[in-house]
Amino acid sequence: AAISACEKGREWQSAITLLDEMLQKRLEPTVITYSATISACEKVGAWPSALVLLAAARDQGVLPNSITCNAAISACAKGEEWQRALGLLGDMERAGLELGTVTFGAAIDACARGRDWHTALALLVEMQRRRCHPSTVACNSAISACEKGEQWQRALALMGEMRQRRVNPDGVTYNAAISACAQCGEWRRALGLLDSMVRVAIEQDTIAYNSAITACEKVAFPEQATELLYRMEEVRIEPNVITFNAAISACEKGHNLERALRLFLDMDARRVDPDTISYNAVISVCGRQGRWQPALQILARMRRQGILPQLVTFNALITAFESSAMWRCALDVMAEAQHIGLQTDAVTYTSALNVGEQAAEWRRTQLMLDQMCRAGPPPGLPGFHTVLRACSKGGAWQEGLVLFAELQQRRHDPGIVTYSLAMEASERGGNYVGSELLLKEARTSGAIPDQHNLHILDLHGLTASTAVVAVRTAMAEMAQIAAEASHDEPMALRIVTGQGLHTQGGESGVRSSVHQLLCEDFGLPFHPDEFGGSVVVPARSLRRLARRWRKRWAAESRQGCPERRGAAVGARKKGGMLLHAHARVQK
Repeated sequence: AAISACEKGREWQSAITLLDEMLQKRLEPTVITYSATISACEKVGAWPSALVLLAAARDQGVLPNSITCNAAISACAKGEEWQRALGLLGDMERAGLELGTVTFGAAIDACARGRDWHTALALLVEMQRRRCHPSTVACNSAISACEKGEQWQRALALMGEMRQRRVNPDGVTYNAAISACAQCGEWRRALGLLDSMVRVAIEQDTIAYNSAITACEKVAFPEQATELLYRMEEVRIEPNVITFNAAISACEKGHNLERALRLFLDMDARRVDPDTISYNAVISVCGRQGRWQPALQILARMRRQGILPQLVTFNALITAFESSAMWRCALDVMAEAQHIGLQTDAVTYTSALNVGEQAAEWRRTQLMLDQMCRAGPPPGLPGFHTVLRACSKGGAWQEGLVLFAELQQRRHDPGIVTYSLAMEASERGGNYVGSELLLKEARTSGAIPDQHNLHILDLHGLTASTAVVAVRTAMAEMAQIAAEASHDEPMALRIVTGQGLHTQGGESGVRSSVHQLLCEDFGLPFHPDEFGGSVVVPARSLRRLARRWRKRWAAESRQGCPERRGAAVGARKKGGMLLHAHARVQK
């Protein structure tokens, strides 16, 4: 009786102490005694003690019955030891003990907690094979297993089978099914299940609404999430911090700052204290919108409430400084995170690098890149790309090329993005020869496909800056061929730029850059096709370019450089003709 009282009061340690006293007094505990003690352990999930007691019962010659084993299986389930629970189920079958509804329900619950939906459904089928009527609890556990395994179709199918087998679903059933749909972003089905609870007279609760709001959060629908939260007030269901966090997170993913701030302020009106997740979500949406002022205000309130900022908090704040290029503030925040003992990660450095890039602070970005290399694993290509962009914006093309060489030394295989950024840095610095050499190297390595013959130049897949280098190189090569020919051969060049269908606003950056190069720099007439996806440089334009080439060649020959060949490219700027020499020494 004393042990049973401990079981009901969840005093599992006291129950074990009483059992030990019985053994010391040479009293023989019965199977009921062991069952009650194991059940006390099961109430608090003390599965190691439950298994020790089960083994001790066998050692004392006490044969466990179904009740004893069911309690041990349930203890393993609460401890998320689903494999041990299944082992006990096998022991029961080998011992000839009855596997009833409670037994299967406990085993299915163990599988659900262990995220093993396959075995959970198999056990449910086995119940039916043994003509063991499944209970609502067992079905709920199976649906919960499907939810954790993101198997929303199977969860809904189980609900349908429950009705066919006259197993009444309850609030837990609906909550698990709604959560299963939420995990997979099936927000319409989640909302449909929430509404159907009213039709079948099952009381809605906070858990059901939280799951439905989470479904909207998964697909970044802040309007629906907010509507559900305010509907809770109409049906007199109190939202909790989880409710608000899910709705604010939906606003974060939907880039809706004003709605997120409104929800955050509503937490005060509802007397719901925000937690770390709440603050991080609001600061994160401020960061994505580049709103650093409200982000700093929320951080100050977070500290006043005594909640310590996490690394994700500081990372979001650094991101907020990016659009305003406030690199000094970003460095201060990064230093503060390190000062309070937070281990800055790749996200921290990447966010700070992005701020430095926006401010064209190439020296700062290089220093941070060096810190990343010293602090941990070497940064990946995105970090190098950010510094390359900073060098390009800051006019430091030499440093950009040094960084490009360092990247190759680290055995990073440069792709089209890396080569494009290096070429852009060279272009901005006026190092046209360097950018053309980079293009040649990229084509040789296969990073950039060489889609050029004498009549067609395909620029698909290239950035605007890389396309400019490719066009200029192609024009120089064709002009040289025409200039060295004995007579002007009729020829034309089609340059495929694309229509810009996959760019914002439908405008191709490649197309506009190529048009500008041909018109303003080369001063050559061209004809866009009727669909806008390519331009044709007619033969007469190329012959005109060839004549410029010959004049350049003759001038260099008169200067005593007969062995030198140059690619003369005319540019009409400020009313004059500027010649950019693309030198190639041919020996």
